[in-house]
Amino acid sequence: PEPVRILALEEASVQACRDGLVLLQEKLQALDVEAVSIISVIGAYRTGKSFLLSALLRYLEMNPPAASVFMGEGTIPPWLRSGSLSSPAFPWRAGPEKCTEGMWAWSDP
Repeated sequence: PEPVRILALEEASVQACRDGLVLLQEKLQALDVEAVSIISVIGAYRTGKSFLLSALLRYLEMNPPAASVFMGEGTIPPWLRSGSLSSPAFPWRAGPEKCTEGMWAWSDP
């Protein structure tokens, strides 16, 4: 699984990324998925959007029981620990260079 770009920002317009949309369509059809949930995160650059999405992916991938979400003050649950995601999540980097501009989706439903 990996992040897939489905919309790109080009100058003052939005362009559909056909390869990403086709990949998602094929995977959803193969699993006979009838509905999806969309989580949208927007904001100024360098404000933690990719971090938030990566943490959410770790949580969903581990599928912890509700009781383990909050384990007590000062305790970091396993799904929030660094390196707990088995594959790379949404990229980020230091500095002003953009790396996740546009609209992205996770490749596995």
